Amino acid sequence: MYKSKIAESAPIQENLTQSLRVSLKKGDYRTETRIKKMEDYAVLIGKRLNLSSKKLEELKLLMNLHNIGKLALADEIMAKRGRLTAEEWEIIKEIPEVGYRIAESSTKLQSVYGIFYTN
Repeated sequence: MYKSKIAESAPIQENLTQSLRVSLKKGDYRTETRIKKMEDYAVLIGKRLNLSSKKLEELKLLMNLHNIGKLALADEIMAKRGRLTAEEWEIIKEIPEVGYRIAESSTKLQSVYGIFYTN
């Protein structure tokens, strides 16, 4: 119970999300630029939909971490130039499921991803 309480604390959850953000942007300046554009567009749409400021913040977080499943990819696949092999494509296809599993492990991300990935 004590471990669970620590894992769900706000500072721990914030550190986790910040660490994921940094990891996703590492090594590729284009990723950071693309994420910023996605965030800006999502907020613009969210404002037009009259979302609350809390929902806009959740939307920003989702845009920043939308592709967390790629953290499970080998660096060789991410950096590969040219065609992927059939095996590499099978790994790529698993990115959404891996991302969902990562999100499910965090109470903060569960609420954000739950908005968009409901059964």
